[in-house]
Amino acid sequence: MKSQDENNAADRQLAAKARREFDSAVDSIDAGTGNRLRLMRREALAGTQASGRGWLVPSIAAAAAVLAIGLAWRQPAVPTDSTPPALAVDEAAQLGFPSDDEAELYAWLGEAPVATPTGDTL
Repeated sequence: MKSQDENNAADRQLAAKARREFDSAVDSIDAGTGNRLRLMRREALAGTQASGRGWLVPSIAAAAAVLAIGLAWRQPAVPTDSTPPALAVDEAAQLGFPSDDEAELYAWLGEAPVATPTGDTL
């Protein structure tokens, strides 16, 4: 295996060779091509500065999606029934609810005429 120093030396030689090739290629470019390359570079750099807020819309959309999922997750899966269960007959009697016979009596009393202090009936 090569040692660390040998690898670094090979990397330095490769970098120096690449630099020489690049410099010779740049020197051989005519003025018109150089100007076009500089203009394209300026346009490319200006485009990146103008779209600096490009991350804003996707991040807001992602936050809204996370919020919607979070709210949906917290909702109960099955709606809860707010009405209490019906009482059995024995439980109703224990609580003092009138039986069927008493209910008929109360219905009859509700239909009976009521006397007023003036002697009229309602």
